[in-house]
Order: sequence, then structure tokens, then C-alpha cells
Amino acid sequence: MLECVCCTTKQDASSIEGPPVPDTTVLDSADDHENLPASIISLMSRARETSTTFEDGSAYRGQMRGIHRHGTGVLQWSDGTMYKGEFHDNQFSGSGTYVSSDSLKYEGQWVRSKKDGDGKESLADGSEYVGQYKKGLMSGTGYLKYPDGTAYLGEFLAGRLEGYGTRMYHEGKRYEGQWSQNCIHGKGAFTWPDGRVYEGEYVRGVKHGDGCITWPDGRWFKGTWVNGKQHGPGQAYNLQEVLCGSWEDGKRVK
Repeated sequence: MLECVCCTTKQDASSIEGPPVPDTTVLDSADDHENLPASIISLMSRARETSTTFEDGSAYRGQMRGIHRHGTGVLQWSDGTMYKGEFHDNQFSGSGTYVSSDSLKYEGQWVRSKKDGDGKESLADGSEYVGQYKKGLMSGTGYLKYPDGTAYLGEFLAGRLEGYGTRMYHEGKRYEGQWSQNCIHGKGAFTWPDGRVYEGEYVRGVKHGDGCITWPDGRWFKGTWVNGKQHGPGQAYNLQEVLCGSWEDGKRVK
């Protein structure tokens, strides 16, 4: 009976997303200045340097336009969380670095206070991600290192392993191929440290469909797999001859 490959990992790839960015709404209040003279509105629209402490204990030092954080600056919360970078109408927008009180750190691009574009993120548990983001989640291509030292290089969608990628496991195990919702799913190749290689179809982390496995001594099996085992028509080479027949539950029956 051949070993079944499972795609279960110790950490869901989406967990590196981390805590949400704290609310960045300005606590200052101002009367509606819609009807102010044009000269006053023009003055208020210009970026200016300022230092402000808010009612919740957070503080901002940097550029403002009117009553909005706009330009470059540093926003720090009372618990030590900090953002340093570019703002646009109170939102994190452009390049910036966010460091939370629980040691999450993100450096990269922002759009409307969400990670969006190229970035690098690390967590206190040792997880690291370098790659692309969309609306706050890993989306596009990137490299993810897990706390246990294993890693994934490939495509992401909405915080999950999705598309084509390579997963590097402990002891030299390696899978390269298709993924769906953090799981090996579709066509791919799995390599074991003893030299075995399976190339074929997977369903939710299990060999299922057409596939071929080879051993380092030259033996091979090519045929149908069901739930991780040879099951159905196939061919096998035992170093002496090629056997054609049918397999059930991993064993040749005829």
C-alpha cells in the first residue's frame, strides 16, 4: 500500500493576515466649512506640519490638509501600535510601515488603510510573507514561511494558497503543482526524500484520478487512483516485466 499525501498544514495561510488596522478616523471636530470664502478653503487645503494628541491617547505627528491627515506622518496608539508612512484623507495610502503591539510588522503598499500591492509581513510566531496583497489579503504571487520552517512559493487568492505553487516540507518532501483553498488539488508532482515521485491528479490532498508513481530502483505504477490508493485499471513494472490489470484498494487483483 502506498503512502497517501495529505495537504494539512500547521497554519492556515490566511492567518498571517493579522489583526485589523485600528480605526484611523480623526477625533478633531470642525464646523462645516462648505460655505467659507475661497481664500480660507484654499489655505485649509494646503498640507502643513502638525503634532496632535487625541482623546483616546493616540498621537499624530506629520502633514495635514485641513482637518485630515494627508501626506507623510507618524500615527501612534496608546498601546504602542504605530504606523509611519503616507496618508491620504486620514487613510493609510501609499508606502508605509505598520507595527502592532503584538509584534506584527508590515512594510509595503496601502490603499484605503488596507494592505494592497507589494509588501512584507512578519508575525511574532515566526511566520513571514513577502509578496502581493489585495484589499488586505495575500493575493497574487508571494513567498510564505511558516512557523515550523516549511515554506510555500507561488500563487495566492484572498489569503489562501490558490493556483500554482511549490510547497517545501521537512526532510526534503516537496510538492509542485495546483492548489485550491490551501490544499493540494488538481495536477502536480510530489517528491519524497527516498526518491519516490508521484505525478498526477489530486483531490483535496489525496491522490485521486490518473497518476504515475516511480521508485528510485526503477519500479513504477501508472493507472487510476481512488482515495490515495491504486484502484482500477493500471500498469506496473516490477523490474522484470510490465504487468497490466486491475487494482483494488492498492493491490493487483487480476
